[in-house]
Formats: sequence, structure tokens, C-alpha cells
Amino acid sequence: MSSILPVFWSIVGHIALALFFIVLFLLLGVYFIYTLIAIFRGAAYVPTTHARVARLMDLAVISPGEKLLDLGSGDGRILLAAAKRGAVCIGIEINPLLCIYSRLRMKFFGAKNVTISQANFWDVSLADVDILTVYLIPGRMGQLKEKVFAEMKSGSRVVTGVYPFPDWQPEKREGDVCLFRVP
Repeated sequence: MSSILPVFWSIVGHIALALFFIVLFLLLGVYFIYTLIAIFRGAAYVPTTHARVARLMDLAVISPGEKLLDLGSGDGRILLAAAKRGAVCIGIEINPLLCIYSRLRMKFFGAKNVTISQANFWDVSLADVDILTVYLIPGRMGQLKEKVFAEMKSGSRVVTGVYPFPDWQPEKREGDVCLFRVP
């Protein structure tokens, strides 16, 4: 009997290790599939530097209670910074693993005025948004401009992280971060 226990625990250990690697590979597979989807829909997840987040927040000039929508919210760092300034924040992220991660970050940092949804941002209405933050690839900015003009109310602000809109002059610019106001 005593010689069976080490064999039993060895088998259990191998099964646990195999299950760990199966789960790990499944999670990595999900992450990479959604990364490919994001690349074709707008932009892959690239963490925004803290300096760029600060410039985004400075240009946005957030008033408490304003509604901020971050398209492709990734790990939620823009949402967290905006929530600290009193905005009611909504993050839209296509990658479910990034949604889970950013929700956990919001809980950890105590951000109560933040909602994160797993969705394709092309399907989300911009009608009641005061401030839109976005970091898309240049080829999608024209399409987003059409959506912004069709859905956002006049006077709303759009802050771009790197790539500006084609044929739309920013109201303000700090390096590669631009503020646009919806006409």
C-alpha cells in the first residue's frame, strides 16, 4: 500500500501539470485569436504609456460627471485616469481576456464609475458620449470619423492617442495626441 501512494501522487501531479498547460494554451489561443480580430477591426492592443495617458487627460479637460468612452480600452489605464478625474467611464474592448484583466484592475484600484464591455466598438452607439478616446490604425480613422459625425452630438470631444483623423484639423495638439471637437 505504501508503494502505491508515491505512484498515485506522481500521476496526479502529471495530470495537474498537463491540465495547467492545456488551460494556458487555450487562454493564449483565445488571446491571439482576438488580437487578430482586433487588428482587422481597428488596432491591436498596445499599452499606452503613462505620459501619453496624462496628455490625453490634459487635452480632454474632463469635468466631473461627463461620460467618457474609450474605444479599444485594453488594460483600462485610460479609464482609470479618467475615473480619477470624475468621469463616468465606459470601456469597449473586443478581447475578453483584456476585459477580465481591466475589470480586475478597476476593482483593485477602487474605480467605481467604470464599466467595461466586451464588444466590437463599431457596433456601439456614440450618441450620449461627451468625450471619446481612441487609438486606431490610420486606415480606420476615416471610417471612425464618419461614425463620430453621424452619432456624436455637437461640441463633444474626441481625443486621439497617436493617429489623427484625415481631413479634420485638431483643436489642440500635444505631440501626437490630438483633441478634436465635433462640429
